Amino acid sequence: MNEGSAERCLVAIERHEQQIKSLFRKQEELTQLTRSVNELALSVRGLVENMSSMDGRLKQIEEEKRSRAHTVWACLVTGALGALLSYLAAALLH
Repeated sequence: MNEGSAERCLVAIERHEQQIKSLFRKQEELTQLTRSVNELALSVRGLVENMSSMDGRLKQIEEEKRSRAHTVWACLVTGALGALLSYLAAALLH
């Protein structure tokens, strides 16, 4: 093996070592990215669960609001009918 050939082998080995180091760095970056994506997925899952809980409470509040509105209308109609019947009874008695 001559000196030029040995030097080319050393250069090739050095290049391969750099490529291996680069691959290890990229692998670590991918591992960190995978962890970050997992944490993000867990966070989104928690948000979805909170949204579901909020949706249930919102529906309950809306139902209570409708119920109160129905009660108010029922009272108004009852009062108006009572007033009308009182007026008619008073008019018939006079």
